Amino acid sequence: QNDQIPEKCSTKIVHNYELYIPLADLIDVTQESIRVNKEIIKITKDIEFLNKKLENPDFLKKAPKELVDKQLDKKLELQKNLEKLNNHLENIKNL
Repeated sequence: QNDQIPEKCSTKIVHNYELYIPLADLIDVTQESIRVNKEIIKITKDIEFLNKKLENPDFLKKAPKELVDKQLDKKLELQKNLEKLNNHLENIKNL
């Protein structure tokens, strides 16, 4: 077992095995950063839109509970995706 982690790689744990995938020479870091930033901006706007909708008393009063729950689930999913994208952005900045 080698305890050294290769530099500039992505790490994935699968069935208690750590996989290291070198990325530095495989992607254009600048272009990937631009792409991820665009996704972050879009998801942030989507979350803001859902927040406004879910903070609207008229929407909460008139909308069926299923629709409100669906919007809440969508917001949670977007927040998870945003966190993943932010982590990915940090990882690629270190390449």
